[in-house]
Amino acid sequence: MSQSILNPDDIVSLKEISQITKMSPVTVRRFARAGRFGSPVFQAGPRSRRYRLGDALQAFSPSNQPKQTN
Repeated sequence: MSQSILNPDDIVSLKEISQITKMSPVTVRRFARAGRFGSPVFQAGPRSRRYRLGDALQAFSPSNQPKQTN
Protein backbone atom coordinates (compact mmCIF):
# COMPACT_ATOMS: atom_id res chain seq x y z
CA MET A 1 0.00 0.00 0.00
CA SER A 2 1.75 3.10 -1.17
CA GLN A 3 -1.15 5.48 -0.62
CA SER A 4 -0.80 8.13 2.05
CA ILE A 5 -4.55 8.27 2.66
CA LEU A 6 -6.04 5.01 3.88
CA ASN A 7 -9.47 3.97 2.69
CA PRO A 8 -11.32 1.70 5.18
CA ASP A 9 -12.76 -0.26 2.25
CA ASP A 10 -9.31 -1.23 0.95
CA ILE A 11 -8.57 -4.96 0.88
CA VAL A 12 -5.21 -5.71 2.52
CA SER A 13 -3.08 -8.67 3.56
CA LEU A 14 -2.02 -9.46 7.12
CA LYS A 15 1.47 -8.19 6.33
CA GLU A 16 0.06 -4.83 5.20
CA ILE A 17 -2.11 -4.61 8.32
CA SER A 18 0.95 -5.16 10.53
CA GLN A 19 2.86 -2.43 8.67
CA ILE A 20 -0.01 0.07 8.91
CA THR A 21 -0.73 -0.58 12.59
CA LYS A 22 2.96 -0.99 13.49
CA MET A 23 2.12 -4.21 15.30
CA SER A 24 3.91 -7.51 15.18
CA PRO A 25 2.86 -9.80 12.30
CA VAL A 26 2.40 -12.55 14.90
CA THR A 27 -0.10 -10.42 16.85
CA VAL A 28 -1.99 -9.53 13.68
CA ARG A 29 -2.13 -13.21 12.70
CA ARG A 30 -3.46 -14.13 16.17
CA PHE A 31 -6.19 -11.49 15.93
CA ALA A 32 -7.18 -12.80 12.50
CA ARG A 33 -7.22 -16.40 13.68
CA ALA A 34 -9.43 -15.39 16.64
CA GLY A 35 -11.93 -13.84 14.22
CA ARG A 36 -11.40 -10.24 15.37
CA PHE A 37 -11.38 -8.96 11.75
CA GLY A 38 -14.47 -10.84 10.65
CA SER A 39 -14.26 -13.33 7.84
CA PRO A 40 -11.71 -12.87 5.06
CA VAL A 41 -12.99 -10.81 2.15
CA PHE A 42 -10.84 -12.67 -0.35
CA GLN A 43 -9.04 -15.98 -0.07
CA ALA A 44 -6.72 -16.82 -2.95
CA GLY A 45 -5.41 -20.04 -1.43
CA PRO A 46 -5.15 -21.92 1.84
CA ARG A 47 -2.71 -19.37 3.30
CA SER A 48 -3.43 -16.18 1.38
CA ARG A 49 -6.23 -14.14 2.95
CA ARG A 50 -7.19 -10.52 2.51
CA TYR A 51 -9.24 -8.44 4.94
CA ARG A 52 -11.07 -5.12 4.83
CA LEU A 53 -8.78 -2.47 6.31
CA GLY A 54 -11.59 -0.78 8.26
CA ASP A 55 -12.42 -4.03 10.08
CA ALA A 56 -8.78 -4.55 11.01
CA LEU A 57 -8.29 -1.00 12.27
CA GLN A 58 -11.47 -1.26 14.33
CA ALA A 59 -10.20 -4.48 15.95
CA PHE A 60 -7.06 -2.68 17.14
CA SER A 61 -8.85 0.45 18.40
CA PRO A 62 -8.67 1.02 22.19
CA SER A 63 -12.47 1.08 22.51
CA ASN A 64 -12.62 -2.49 21.18
CA GLN A 65 -10.22 -3.95 23.77
CA PRO A 66 -11.59 -6.06 26.64
CA LYS A 67 -11.89 -4.32 29.99
CA GLN A 68 -9.36 -5.32 32.64
CA THR A 69 -10.52 -5.90 36.19
CA ASN A 70 -8.28 -5.58 39.22
